[in-house]
Amino acid sequence: MSHILDISRLVSRAHLPFDTGIDRVERAFVLDTLERFDKPYFLARVGKNIVFLNAKSMREFLEMEKTDNWPHARGADMFRFKIPLKQRRVRSGLRGLAKATCRLESLQKTIALMGVDLFEYTNVGHTNLSTVFLHTMRSAGAVRISCFVHDLIPLDFPQYCRLDRLAPFKKNMQNVSDYSDRIYCNSLYTAERFMAHFPDASLPTIAHLANPTNDPKSVTPTRISEKPTFAMLGTIEPRKNLSFLLDVWECLQGLLDKNKMPTLLIIGKRGWEDTLVFERAVQAPHVVECNSLTDKQVLDHLAGCAALLFPSHAEGYGLPAQEAIALGLTVIASDIPVFNELFADNATLLPTDDPQLWAAEIISNINGQTKPLVSQDLSAKIGTWDEFFTQLYSKVNSE
Repeated sequence: MSHILDISRLVSRAHLPFDTGIDRVERAFVLDTLERFDKPYFLARVGKNIVFLNAKSMREFLEMEKTDNWPHARGADMFRFKIPLKQRRVRSGLRGLAKATCRLESLQKTIALMGVDLFEYTNVGHTNLSTVFLHTMRSAGAVRISCFVHDLIPLDFPQYCRLDRLAPFKKNMQNVSDYSDRIYCNSLYTAERFMAHFPDASLPTIAHLANPTNDPKSVTPTRISEKPTFAMLGTIEPRKNLSFLLDVWECLQGLLDKNKMPTLLIIGKRGWEDTLVFERAVQAPHVVECNSLTDKQVLDHLAGCAALLFPSHAEGYGLPAQEAIALGLTVIASDIPVFNELFADNATLLPTDDPQLWAAEIISNINGQTKPLVSQDLSAKIGTWDEFFTQLYSKVNSE
């Protein structure tokens, strides 16, 4: 049986300097698929077109991405001025590597012409989950459809999402429930929330993610200040609760002398509907914002900090915490269900309604009085991506 992995998300974000958590998972699936399966194909939805890569052209695409060596925009991509230039170059690079290109209405015929009869279609990126697309894939020969669900935040916490995302997300998750033969979830919490919304779905396979830092020894700690620095990592949006950390820093200013104040380092691009918080962060003393770092620079800056602060209202997993622990950092995070599931033995979990409590914990960290954790080596518990996939396929093959 052939294997087709959807890389639409990876392609749509290849022009950006760093990956999100979901991007990293999709990238890991790409690398594993290249090694695990014989003659796999990779599918990307680009505008109204569907592009297929084989293993060779997929590796060439990854090399273009690694070296940032994209061709000039060609054809219609030259004139799609609403799309950033680099993204247009990525699209042209993809089209140049394509082994087949089609519209949705000719997808079944194109797959047949590629010599693919029966296949497994895997979708990791929360994209291409429309009814018509999944129905067409099934009709084209997908004997197994496998989808990875990363979170149900738009359904459980709609106040932290764009209004125009809610209905499409719910419909996409309903389609995952209706069409998927296998459903992967990154945590027990995500699986429970998925089944609460879609009780008729196939029972999810829980797959705790791997250590995202492949080689912590390759990290070069970068310090932005001689004073203790505490990092917040992730897209800056209401759900991440930056406003709370700014409250904490105001508390610290009332508790510490100016020359002993720690620095709050905000790592991540700005998201949506947080304009007032952005303005407050810019004006706040002892707060530094970095929103254009590469993945390598993110790790280097994180490694130079005293701790990661993670006061999110809601998460499906929490890769930044896992990454920080793998680097040997202290993690102070919100007391939410998924963090209790994954990091209770490796992080200090606190409620996010008491800035004074967080300020006291940060001062304890500065003074070297942070309580010892039960397990310092989360990477040994979670493992590498190779171990992740070995365990994942061992689980599904035994079902």
